[in-house]
Amino acid sequence: MNQNNPINKFAHFDSSNFPQIHVRFQSTINHIDEYNQFEKDWLECYQQNKHFYFIFDISNVGYVNPIYTYYLTLFIQDLKARNLKLLDFSIIIVHNWYIKQLLNGIFEIQKPVSTVYIVEKTNLQLNELIQDIHSNNVKDKIDKIIIKK
Repeated sequence: MNQNNPINKFAHFDSSNFPQIHVRFQSTINHIDEYNQFEKDWLECYQQNKHFYFIFDISNVGYVNPIYTYYLTLFIQDLKARNLKLLDFSIIIVHNWYIKQLLNGIFEIQKPVSTVYIVEKTNLQLNELIQDIHSNNVKDKIDKIIIKK
């Protein structure tokens, strides 16, 4: 999505397996323009007017200035106000305690747009998890997954 943009991207959106949209993140956000591009790319996912889900791979992310968590809470609030209802769920792959704490803080301040499954990168069977989510069978793995609604 918007691949010709000269802005360095903090997040790369890949919709080649739509309705799965895989979002891979770099190690950090270097400038507010990168964050703004992230929001624009996210909003572009709604343009097909079809249901979709995100796989956010933030396992490479290190330190992120906490101000971006504030911006993200505002963005989530804006998404909810738009009442788009096309995002079915999100899986967030995390491998960093600090980032996991930022995520928990974000979702304490602002509930997510749809159900979010936060999983550790280690021993992750992504396709199996997606199948379990679609078949409403995630309960069996609750000790390995943090669910935010």
